[in-house]
Amino acid sequence: MYKAQLELAGIDTSFLNDVKVVKLGGRLNVGQVVGRIRVEELAIQEHEYRKVFDSLLREREIVINPILGFEKIFSLAESTREVFRIVNDVLSFVGDKRRIAFYFINTDVLERAVPDALPLLEELATTIVEVTTEGKLYRFSVVKSVNNELSGLEFTLP
Repeated sequence: MYKAQLELAGIDTSFLNDVKVVKLGGRLNVGQVVGRIRVEELAIQEHEYRKVFDSLLREREIVINPILGFEKIFSLAESTREVFRIVNDVLSFVGDKRRIAFYFINTDVLERAVPDALPLLEELATTIVEVTTEGKLYRFSVVKSVNNELSGLEFTLP
C-alpha cells in the first residue's frame, strides 16, 4: 500500500526492490521478502520475528528496521493483556545495538483502536519525532530523545 501511494505521488520506488522485508500479515510483496509472520499468531510473533532477525544478523552486524503499519497490530489485540504483550515484544529489543528500529505509527489510528497503547510505546521509545503538515510543508519535531542534543530539534521539508 505504501509503495503504491509513493508511486501515485510520482516518487520512484525502484530503491525498494532490493530492500529485505519481513512481512507481518499483508498481501502486497515489496522488496525481497525474507520472512513472513502470520497475524493470526499474535502469541508467537516475537519468537518468529527474532528468528528472521537473527538470520539477518548472520549477513550484517547491524539491522536497520523501519516498521510501517505497526498500529494495526494493536487493533487485533483482544485484551489489555495482549496490548501489554505487544509492547513487551517491542521492549525486548530496546537497547539491542544490533537493531536500529524506526516505528512509523499513525497515532490517530492507534489512539482510536487502543487508547492506552500510545503512552506505553512513548515511554519505551528512545526518540520520538512528530510529523505534522503545514500547508505543503512537513514539520519534524523531536519531542523526546535520550540524546539531549536532539530534544526540541525542529525542521521542515517541502
